[in-house]
Amino acid sequence: RFISYTIKYIKKNGMVDVACGIVDIHGKVIYTNSYNRKKVFNGEETEGVEVGDFKIPFKMPDLPSDSEIIELAQKEVIERIAKQIQELFIHSENKYLRQAESCKKMDNYIGTLENYANAIVIMKSKGLPVSKIKDKQIMLLDAIGI
Repeated sequence: RFISYTIKYIKKNGMVDVACGIVDIHGKVIYTNSYNRKKVFNGEETEGVEVGDFKIPFKMPDLPSDSEIIELAQKEVIERIAKQIQELFIHSENKYLRQAESCKKMDNYIGTLENYANAIVIMKSKGLPVSKIKDKQIMLLDAIGI
């Protein structure tokens, strides 16, 4: 005896694309990036068949809903964005200190003082010591006669 039944292979995809940027208070773009995440879920559905002692149970695929798939992809993208932005700002005072030294090498004293000031504000907000940076500012002001 010939028995036929249907097997369905189901594939569900969800994709999220996000582009973001950060602009400083002067309108300068300091960070841009785009992120994408694709989630793929596969499942199998079988038609239930019962002929005498021969039984194949009905099987539904165990797949998340479309909105759950998108939500999972969104969550992963958000976590990546948060991590990268946190890394960008976690030691931002060091960026200003490097920029200050770079400005100083080019005899850009205004830029040097501005970057030192930015670093001091950030360091104070983090409870870090600022006396060495203030000393550098004072030495620079003395050197240029202000």
